[in-house]
Amino acid sequence: MDKDREIAEIVESLRTFIELSQQDEDKPWHDWIAATVKNIEVSCWQNKDCDNRLCPAYMNSCGRCWIIAGTMCGKCAEGTFAMKYKSCLECNIFKETVSKDPLTELRELIIVLIFSFKSKQRELHDAMDNMKVLQGLLPICASCKKIRDDQGYWNHVEQYIADHSSAEFSHAICPDCAKTLYPQFYKRRDENT
Repeated sequence: MDKDREIAEIVESLRTFIELSQQDEDKPWHDWIAATVKNIEVSCWQNKDCDNRLCPAYMNSCGRCWIIAGTMCGKCAEGTFAMKYKSCLECNIFKETVSKDPLTELRELIIVLIFSFKSKQRELHDAMDNMKVLQGLLPICASCKKIRDDQGYWNHVEQYIADHSSAEFSHAICPDCAKTLYPQFYKRRDENT
């Protein structure tokens, strides 16, 4: 393949990446990755003559073990993509595949960058799904401090916040309330000082 054509393909891949980065849906990403990364010559399990069927890189059509979490090669750090990528940079499989020529390296690094971006985007999306945030106006009783929920029921502040966030409560008594509720203890304490 001539260099101008390779550069044109890389530019087109980047344009597609930018378009897809604006979408929430994962399906176009999977299609784009499948179309973009299909031209790897020899994957790690073929190169190492590995038949560990438990390894997620084994028989993986992507072939790029450095973007697959949980691989079992033994030399690379295990775990998420971010945890293992630095050790993958030193791996012969990565070096032989990526460092053939500058355009191949550029293409592979773009794929890694895109995969990294998508992984972080997915992590943030998952974190947002798990996060409960209180926002807006809360109708609160000026006297007893109960909060009215969407169904019109009045709940203690603790119950409302626990139901609408990840906060948990432990109870204590502030010094002002302790003096009001238990004046006998403060009277004795003041006499002893």
